[in-house]
Amino acid sequence: MIIRNKILSTGHAIDLSGDRNNVISNVLTGGRGVHANGAYGNIIIYNLINMTGSVGVYLSKYTGDNLIYGNTFWYCYNYEAADESGRNQWYLENTTHKIGNYWSYNKEPDKDGDGIIDTPYHIPTTTGIEIVDKYPLAKPLTSPYQQPSTTYTSTTTHTMTSIISTSTSLINISVLTSQEIYKTDYQYIFISAVIIMIMIVIGFILLRHRKQ
Repeated sequence: MIIRNKILSTGHAIDLSGDRNNVISNVLTGGRGVHANGAYGNIIIYNLINMTGSVGVYLSKYTGDNLIYGNTFWYCYNYEAADESGRNQWYLENTTHKIGNYWSYNKEPDKDGDGIIDTPYHIPTTTGIEIVDKYPLAKPLTSPYQQPSTTYTSTTTHTMTSIISTSTSLINISVLTSQEIYKTDYQYIFISAVIIMIMIVIGFILLRHRKQ
């Protein structure tokens, strides 16, 4: 859990590897805000990716199933994002909520005033793989001029105010799922060990019986 940090680096603000990490509500400035390699099933939400020098968020070809939404990409130089695998999702979409990221270079309108820009945002990348944010935000959820807080509000629409509870639930589900996976792994190891011991005992008994 990487939460509410302010990280300034000449290289990568966060060098992310591994699975099921949560990167939430940080201010990240550097050559790259998040550099992910060999990373699967991570949640990267509500961060301020602030004026990075190379790429805002970079996901290598060895990544997949990462969820990135609610972030503010604030005038990241060169490229806002890069996704070499194309197997990651840059927005949240479920039966009740649809939310992407705020891209400061995106100047398209929000004519219906629902807080979501009317057209999907095609993210310029270093790779040529098409990355689409289906629900780009009309306004940043995290101000680029202050430390992000753990509580998010929006005067644009009542839809935005309920997004936070869903996001919190997703985070809790993610952590719970990880705990359940580890618990299941330990149970599997224990059961396997018991089965192996039983097989060894049976083999020993059969071997003694043949000798007699």
